[in-house]
Amino acid sequence: MRTILLSLLFIALFSSCSVSQTKPFTEPTITSVQPLEASVENGRFQSKSGGFAISIPQMPLQTLDRGTEQARAKAIDSGKQYMWRFEKTLYTVYYTPPVDLDGNPSPNVFEDMVIGSKKGLLRVKAKITSEKPFTSGEFHGTELRYVSAEGVNFIQRLFIAKDFGYQVMGGYLQGQEKEVIQVLNSFSLIDGKR
Repeated sequence: MRTILLSLLFIALFSSCSVSQTKPFTEPTITSVQPLEASVENGRFQSKSGGFAISIPQMPLQTLDRGTEQARAKAIDSGKQYMWRFEKTLYTVYYTPPVDLDGNPSPNVFEDMVIGSKKGLLRVKAKITSEKPFTSGEFHGTELRYVSAEGVNFIQRLFIAKDFGYQVMGGYLQGQEKEVIQVLNSFSLIDGKR
C-alpha cells in the first residue's frame, strides 16, 4: 500500500495542471527545492509565497519549483508544487502566479488550467469519473474526480483566486474520501507577499 501511494506521488507530479499559456513555452526543469517562506502553525501548513494555508500538520515530503532556469535566474517565482504522503492518503497543492514558466507576465486562464489538467491525466492513463463545478467558501472552480491506473481515487480542484491559479488535490484508498474532502475544504488564502 505504501509503495502504491509513493508511486502515485509521481503521477500527481505529471498530472498537474498546466500553466495557462496559449503560446509555446520553454519546458520547465522541475527542481526539488526547500519550502522557503513556509511553516506549520496550529496544525496548518502555510505558504507565504503561495498565499495559502491548508490543514496538513507537517511540512511537505517534497517541494518542486515548476519554473524554468530563466525564471530562476531572474529570481521570479513561477509556481511551486507541495507534496505530502500519509499511510492511506496523499495531497498536492500547486500554485501558479500570473507569470509564465519563464517568469514573464502572463495571466492565469481558468479554461487552460482545466484543459491542461485533463491532458495530464490522459498522459498517465487515469480515468476521469466526474467533472463538475465546485464551491468551497469563497472559491469557485472545477472539481475533477478520477481513478489512477493503479485503482487509487483522486479529487482535484482547480480555481483562480487573487490572480493566482491553484490546483489542490487529494488521493486516497477506499474509505478515506471524507478525510480528503475535509482537508481540501480547509484550503484558505492568507496574507503573503502579494
